[in-house]
Amino acid sequence: MNPEAQNEPRGVMNIDDTADASPVVQQVNEIIGKACGLGASDIHFEPAADGSLRVRLRVDGVLQDHGQLLGQAISRVKLMAGLNVAERNLPQEGRILLKVHDKDVTLLASILPTFQGEYAVLRVAPAGITITLPQIFSDEAELQKVRKLIAQPHGVVICSGPAGSGKSLLAFAMLQEPEFSKENVLSIEDPVCVPVPGVKQVEVAPQRGLTFPRAIEAAMRQDPDVLLIGEVRDLETAQAAIQAALSGHLVIAVMNAATPLAVVRTLREMGVAPFQMSAAVIGIISQRLVQKLCPNCRTWAASPTKGVPPEVAEFLRQHRQAEIYVSKGCANCGGSGYKGRVSIHSILVPDDGFRDAVAASADAAILLAAARKAGMKSLLTSGLEKVVAGLTSVEKAWQVAWDDR
Repeated sequence: MNPEAQNEPRGVMNIDDTADASPVVQQVNEIIGKACGLGASDIHFEPAADGSLRVRLRVDGVLQDHGQLLGQAISRVKLMAGLNVAERNLPQEGRILLKVHDKDVTLLASILPTFQGEYAVLRVAPAGITITLPQIFSDEAELQKVRKLIAQPHGVVICSGPAGSGKSLLAFAMLQEPEFSKENVLSIEDPVCVPVPGVKQVEVAPQRGLTFPRAIEAAMRQDPDVLLIGEVRDLETAQAAIQAALSGHLVIAVMNAATPLAVVRTLREMGVAPFQMSAAVIGIISQRLVQKLCPNCRTWAASPTKGVPPEVAEFLRQHRQAEIYVSKGCANCGGSGYKGRVSIHSILVPDDGFRDAVAASADAAILLAAARKAGMKSLLTSGLEKVVAGLTSVEKAWQVAWDDR
């Protein structure tokens, strides 16, 4: 294969056509088919000491073991992604277009050289942006709060959370709202994972000089109403987003920060001026995903407050009329007791008091007090609300949101 042809995706392959394929091709196709059937978000090919590859699939946020493959499977993945098979010392990234059981699937391939051997991860891109805000926000008050935010003519709305929290899907779900069909919407992404109807999507390419700030600057000359920024990770991008908002545009930005106050802290650490932050940011929505109890086998908890942290026990005592459930396990959920995930949120809509605190570079305690006064609830409170609604367990809510309480 020509080493110069890196990062060029090959044509669409049908993984069901494996009658005459080699064992390695059959193995790789089989694990991809299994991953898609289970709804996995990622496929991991991890190098083992004996030269084989350990295969794990991330399903509902949890890695599951799925046997081993021949070590040559890494070369097969590289070929599928149009990467340089001979290169074993540098990271590589590519895209794979597949037909899996008559459905179009896009896989984002990442190859990383490790001491043990090459490690490959395939991220399964969503087939399309079909999720809507009402599907994400089961709480009507939260839904209306978010809708009010994105109805503003200008300002920055930040969607935040750790990796794998669904924050990018949340941002794109906002663009599914009917009013945006009449707007000129552009997005800047790295990479573009899913085509979104009605959105002009720009994929950054730093190796060619097309960075986030440069793409934002160019997009501003396209008469946009709404600009989505796929990741704010440096001062230049943050300043470009703020400038776009202050010049009269609605900006929806995605950030890797755990909580709304972590977003403020991260922007400070980047070097964003407090007065700019205070003037431009109109809302921060932090999201995480919690495993849902399997509805077929969930079991009533006889003593839900036993052995839990004091703040959790107090919340449950305040909702003692609710039925609290724990996991059990059945054939429907593969014995785990959980099936699917539900989102939890912490939403901060700055009021004058919070803006003043940000502009004055107030410390964390003052910011937290101001945020709570503005109506922000913690991720743990949101998780416990899902507990009393019977959707998840205390264990999972605490596991995901213990650091924001």
